[in-house]
Amino acid sequence: MAKLRRLQSARLIGFEVISVKPGEAVVELQTSEKHANPMGTVHGGVLCDIADAAMGIAYAANLAEGASFTTLELKIIFSNPSRTHSCAQPHASSNKANGRFS
Repeated sequence: MAKLRRLQSARLIGFEVISVKPGEAVVELQTSEKHANPMGTVHGGVLCDIADAAMGIAYAANLAEGASFTTLELKIIFSNPSRTHSCAQPHASSNKANGRFS
């Protein structure tokens, strides 16, 4: 399993890594006004970032030491607004890395 480096995005956005297992990860963000869009709800880019971070951590947990990866595509459909002063907690699981794409 690859060693997870300190995540600069976690410090920037303010989320915490709650758990990591091979192919699984959970992160958590306590939202506040600093995460809000002009309408007062959590900015979609913030939610997208923590979802991407959870997926990346889950995927990295299956990689060999020194291996690298990047997100090629990400799509999120928002069904309801996320309010500030709430807890956002994406749970991610990853397929085993196989070939060029997973």
